[in-house]
Amino acid sequence: MALAGCALVSAIFALHYAIAREILDSGVSPYALSSWRGIVGGALILFYFRNKLELRHIKTNFVPLLLVAFLGFFINQIFFMKGLQLTSTVNVALLSNTLPIISLIIALITEQERATPKKVTGVIISFLLICYLILQKSKATSVEFINLGNTLILLNVLAFCAAFIIGKRLLNKDFPFELLAGKMLLGGGLLMLFMAKERMVDIPTYSALGLKEFLYVTFEILISTSVAYLLNIWTLKHLDVTKVTFFIYLQPIIASLATFFMHGTIPAFQSWLIYAGILISGLMVLSSKTAQENV
Repeated sequence: MALAGCALVSAIFALHYAIAREILDSGVSPYALSSWRGIVGGALILFYFRNKLELRHIKTNFVPLLLVAFLGFFINQIFFMKGLQLTSTVNVALLSNTLPIISLIIALITEQERATPKKVTGVIISFLLICYLILQKSKATSVEFINLGNTLILLNVLAFCAAFIIGKRLLNKDFPFELLAGKMLLGGGLLMLFMAKERMVDIPTYSALGLKEFLYVTFEILISTSVAYLLNIWTLKHLDVTKVTFFIYLQPIIASLATFFMHGTIPAFQSWLIYAGILISGLMVLSSKTAQENV
């Protein structure tokens, strides 16, 4: 059941890329969509854990929580949504797959992890592929010599990693749901106050257009937020982090299928080669971690 849960979480996030892109292409403000996702998703997580909520956790850790919300949702979502508008959903999934690699690079730099030949090789392969995606020419989305859409998605991953490093101390205090809900509520609120403002009405206006639009919005603000994160917390209780992380590599395949069924387009052959490279580098890193844990 836990493995099926991991697969379902990856499917939800992969579909999130395709459905969010569909909503944004209709003219909805990316900041309004992110703000609704954060406020509604965070509120539902707090409601689910209402009997376990301890306000002292939030009061005594408000500053680091605010930093996590700023980097892990406010900045993260600005980069993600703008990048999603400028690149393909498959590229978004590919660059999101570099999350374990970038986390490892930061851990190696800060000496939280020990370098091994497998880890270093995996990092080098992934780094070269990231460089290719960032330098990939695209007339519609390039600024000077970089691909702006892919660069923004990479910055979104970096912002998330930075937030995770700050939040790691809070996670060690065993209140992941307060951290998660606080990050989403505060981040969503900041987006509403400073970015979305009067465009918040875009979401109810879009959802009123028809059943498909209503289902898309429901998926975005309910399923891809509270349901996905609650399911992820549940899987982490039953499986080790390495096994859960492996399922992130299903996302490009699912995103490709979603794009095909929604628009009839198939990713270019080079996208599959990049995916294979990122998959190999990720497996090298994860297998290295598993070997170290078993020693």
